[in-house]
This record gives sequence, structure tokens and C-alpha cells, in this order.
Amino acid sequence: MPSPREGSGLLGRPFELDGIESWIGDPWSYEDVPKALLVRFWTDTCPFCEASLPALQGLADEFGPRGLRTLGLYHPKPPRTVPPSEVQEAARERGYRGKLALDPDWRVLRKVWLDGDDRRATSASFLMDRTGKIRFLLPGPLFHPPGEDHGLGDPQIAVGDYRDLRSAIEILLEEP
Repeated sequence: MPSPREGSGLLGRPFELDGIESWIGDPWSYEDVPKALLVRFWTDTCPFCEASLPALQGLADEFGPRGLRTLGLYHPKPPRTVPPSEVQEAARERGYRGKLALDPDWRVLRKVWLDGDDRRATSASFLMDRTGKIRFLLPGPLFHPPGEDHGLGDPQIAVGDYRDLRSAIEILLEEP
């Protein structure tokens, strides 16, 4: 498994889906995850999220048949209640068609990622096995495949993160 650039102390810890209170559609549990779950925290005012959501969908399309599920976990900036229909539309506009949930008060984001640490981005991505253990993470703010240039951040880091994420997904999906 690749080593994350940040947050390695979270590896092996649980990412609890039951802490998510606002699902769009039916809620999930790890029983709904065949092999792996990739969660991306995102918001509609973030250009890094806008550039990463199509890559999230691409990973879902590529690895979904092999057992990967994806979840776009929306956290509005500033924290507030947002109608689910607005979140669905924002995700579609950014190229993501997968499962969505809302974290309106950032409770999940704080618990999993922000509390106790000085993090540079809220748009982190977490890869869990089907038991809910965090196996890999990207600290954000951006990942995308080679050949894309969104004019944001360092494209070498974004592409490197994408490659590391793909590698981690491949490894996890190959495990028995």
C-alpha cells in the first residue's frame, strides 16, 4: 500500500458510516460494500473538489465492477443545512453520479479528519476496506489523472496522488 503524504496515524482506524446522519437516498453500511469504499469530502465552493469529482466518478466506473463503491460526502462552507436536491445537482454538474451524503455541521469531517490536527484541506479522501478500516488516504485538496491540467495547485502532486490512490484501490481489490 502506498504511504499517505499526511495522516498516516489514521490508517487502521475505523471510518464509521453510522456517524453519517444525512444520506441522499438509502443509507449504507459496510454490508453494502463488496470490497472497498472510497469516500471523498467535497463542497460546491471548492475548485479542487470540482476538479476531483470527475476523477472520483472515473474510479467508480473503472473499479465498481470489481467491488469499489464511492461516496461523495458533502460538507458545505460555511457549515449549514443545504437541500439534498442542491447537493445532487452540484455533484452532477461536476461529473459525479455516485452515492451522496451530507455532513452539514462537519461532524463527520471533524471526527475523522480535522479534530486534533492542523490540516491544510477539508477535501480529503479515504479508502476503506469492507470492514470500515481506513487503509489509505489522500489529504487533499486535489487528485486527477495524468493529462488533465485544471490550473490548480501542483499538477505533479495531483497526478501522483491519483496514481497512489489507484494503486491502493488495486491492492485492496486484490486482497481475498
